[in-house]
Amino acid sequence: MIQKFFIIVFTLFFITIATSVPGKDTNSSVKPVIKETSLCPPLPEGYNMIPDSLKFSPDLRMVAYVAFKENTQNIVVVNNTVSPVYYAIYPDMPVFSSQKNRYAYLAYKNKDQVVAVVDGKPSPFFDIADNFVFSPDGSRYAFRAQKNNKQFVVIDGKPTPAYDGILVKNNFLFSPDSKRFFFAAYKDKKCVAVIDGREINHSCNFIEDAEFSPDSRHFAYKAKIKSKGLGLGEEWCVVKDGKPEGTYDKIFDIVFSPDSRYMAYPAIKDRKLVMVLNGREIAENNMIGLPVFSKNSEKFAYAMQENQNWFIMVNNKKSQPFDQVYKFSFSPDSSRYSFIAKEDKKWVCVVDGARGPDFETAIDVFKFSPDSKRYAYAGVNKNGARIVTEKGISTQTYASIGEPYFSPNSRHLVFRARSKPGGKWSTILDGEKRFSDYHAIGKYEFSPDARHMAVPVFANITQTLMLVDGQEQCKDHRFQILGNPYFSPDGDYLVYHAMAKDNQWHLIVNDEVAPNSYNGFMKGTPVIFDDENSFHTLALREPGPEFILIEADIPASFPKLSSGLK
Repeated sequence: MIQKFFIIVFTLFFITIATSVPGKDTNSSVKPVIKETSLCPPLPEGYNMIPDSLKFSPDLRMVAYVAFKENTQNIVVVNNTVSPVYYAIYPDMPVFSSQKNRYAYLAYKNKDQVVAVVDGKPSPFFDIADNFVFSPDGSRYAFRAQKNNKQFVVIDGKPTPAYDGILVKNNFLFSPDSKRFFFAAYKDKKCVAVIDGREINHSCNFIEDAEFSPDSRHFAYKAKIKSKGLGLGEEWCVVKDGKPEGTYDKIFDIVFSPDSRYMAYPAIKDRKLVMVLNGREIAENNMIGLPVFSKNSEKFAYAMQENQNWFIMVNNKKSQPFDQVYKFSFSPDSSRYSFIAKEDKKWVCVVDGARGPDFETAIDVFKFSPDSKRYAYAGVNKNGARIVTEKGISTQTYASIGEPYFSPNSRHLVFRARSKPGGKWSTILDGEKRFSDYHAIGKYEFSPDARHMAVPVFANITQTLMLVDGQEQCKDHRFQILGNPYFSPDGDYLVYHAMAKDNQWHLIVNDEVAPNSYNGFMKGTPVIFDDENSFHTLALREPGPEFILIEADIPASFPKLSSGLK
């Protein structure tokens, strides 16, 4: 429901250094100190970038993409390095690790030879290679490969023994601590699981949906033991740590508790659904919903149907019956729970077993506050919508309402609303209409210390403003588009992108236009704070394309945000 603010696609963006700023001069003689570094060299003549291949490292300090010339001449550019020319690059490549800024891609030397390139270093050639994955910490990698009609897994550059086939879908993964690796393979017309290089002594017809526990000590997967034939179905079991549990006609998602002590899954047995917890069947009914553990793992919940009625079970305690139940959630501290239900064509939200008010049309966007003491959700009737909180239903009905947001300290609750269809939007902060009304209001962002709140708004169809604690930033400029707001860790500074006109973009710091202007910023490019007084982001210029790493230091004398939430 929230109006989304996006920056225009990158193909239209170019960089111009030190362009004049529209409107009046900035208020302070003290400016952020900007350093610009070119990350990618100009492309060789005749090459064009493939836009969908563009990737950024998680820390936004590396850029990688594929460029082509005449289809069969392909190169990979990573910062200031250019690869050799390849026949083709594997789709969705290159990839970055989630940590450590490592990168990789699979490339075809010709139609019959594939190489894996990790951090610029090529592997031997293979007949086939695919399914490249980095470990969660970025220190390790693995991919499937084939030679001489045999398949194997290459882990950290070392191939495993060869198999008749490797099953990669939902069966090819590192453990959360990155120390273990699981894959499934075909061997002698049977399927076997391989964990840490060791084959599990349990063969079956098929393996799917492998999972590691959060602490990486346990693993489990679903194994098809046999097909009963003549349309009689199949026989499955869950294998945990190499040991099979009971057999079932079908098994649904395997779920570990956050502390890894419990494992649960729903399954079908004799045409009925059962809930299995640590290998023991604890419930049997016609319908059973997926299991949910609280964050402290002390509570276990699931939905079940009995005699055409639906219930929520929380630690074996049954809720009152409903026609439908959905969107169950535990609070952040695990002490509370909520779910949405339907009864007699009315929608209701249940919190800690207590029913809220009825609504005719829908209930949505339930949220607990970060401290778990508060909650908010939207309820819709035929005549409009309301926000309901722990204090009760809001007194006013609105034509439309947006998603509610809690501040990090849980003190503030904000949402946008409009009183009549097609009218302007208002900000409702802590139960009161605050600030001015606007044609559109974006997503609310709080500073980490909850002292400040920012949101981009449309003053009219040609001018956007940044509303910070109710004060309008950029009011003296005619910015057409504003990017998302980003607060410094201490909440003293707010940074965002702003477009004055086509090909002229700026960085705004606390309502001050930073030195230098640019022709654009990539769609969705964040501003990353490295500490309280420095940040970086990326921009682009052509011909090239050339990516510019922008690093900014904010002087100690630069004015801090003077406003504050009240």
